[in-house]
Amino acid sequence: MSRIRNAFKAWQQARPSAPSPSSPHPFPNLIIERLYYAEGRQHPDHPLHGQQTGLAHW
Repeated sequence: MSRIRNAFKAWQQARPSAPSPSSPHPFPNLIIERLYYAEGRQHPDHPLHGQQTGLAHW
């Protein structure tokens, strides 16, 4: 059992970590960016200007 646990720890440490949702500059997601512009959220008058929430659910 300890071999499995050690292998799992090694696997967790070796894989690249994803940016946290709270980080100020996460990696750009081009799909989200395209949806942002397609909805017109780049315009200051848009009620959801500057927000990327609700653009995609997967």
